[in-house]
Amino acid sequence: MELGATLPAALHSPAAEAWQVEFAKMLPELERLSNTQLAPWPLRVLRSSQLDAQRLDAELTTMLQEQFMAAFMLFQPGRVSNLAPELNLLLAGLVYWLSIWQGRATPGSELMNLRYRNEHAMEAAAAAAAGAGGCSGSGGSSAVQPPSRLHGGRTGLEGPGLSQQQKLGYAAAFVGLPYLWLWWMHPQ
Repeated sequence: MELGATLPAALHSPAAEAWQVEFAKMLPELERLSNTQLAPWPLRVLRSSQLDAQRLDAELTTMLQEQFMAAFMLFQPGRVSNLAPELNLLLAGLVYWLSIWQGRATPGSELMNLRYRNEHAMEAAAAAAAGAGGCSGSGGSSAVQPPSRLHGGRTGLEGPGLSQQQKLGYAAAFVGLPYLWLWWMHPQ
C-alpha cells in the first residue's frame, strides 16, 4: 500500500510551480510598494546614550594620550607636559578627522550604535513629502508610517549625513573649545 494513497487530498504538496503563480499575482503590488516614498521615520535617541558615547570618546582620547606620553617618556620631564593642550588638540583632531569629517560616527557613537544625520534636511524632506500628498500607499495621509518590512525595515541610517557647517560646528565645539580651555588653564 502506498503512503500517498492513504493521506487526504488536502495534505498533498502543492504543484512545484504554485509559488511562481502566487508570486506573479503579487508582483504588481510589490512593484507599487517598492516605488512609494516612505515618510521619514522620527528619530528618538536617548540623551543618556549620547552622553555615554561622549564619555567613551573622552576615554579613547585619554588612552591615546597616555600612549602618546609613554612614547615620549625619555624626553625632558616638563617638555611634553607643557605641550599637553596641543597634544590633546592633535589627538582630538585626529579622531574628528577620521570619524565625523569622513561622514562616520565617532568611535564611542559606533559602540553605542548611534549615527549622525542632518535632521534639518530630514524635516525638509518630511515637509516636501507632506506637501506632495505623503506616501502614495497611505491614502494621502501625511502621518508617519511604520517602517517597511518588505525591504528589511529601516536602520536609522537613512537620510543625509551632516552638512559641512554642522561638521565644522562639531569641530569647533568638541575639538576647538576643549583646546582653548586647556590652553587657558595651563599657561606656559
